[in-house]
Amino acid sequence: ARDEHRGFINKHLSLHSKTEVITGIMENECSTIVKEFFKSKR
Repeated sequence: ARDEHRGFINKHLSLHSKTEVITGIMENECSTIVKEFFKSKR
């Protein structure tokens, strides 16, 4: 799930210059899984 403040994409990347980063793959599904996990911990 995307996190604008603490997400990987916002860090200083040390990847190969030809590396292509694609975001948003299964974003909704992953977000639901993470939210349900933390909801069950409360």
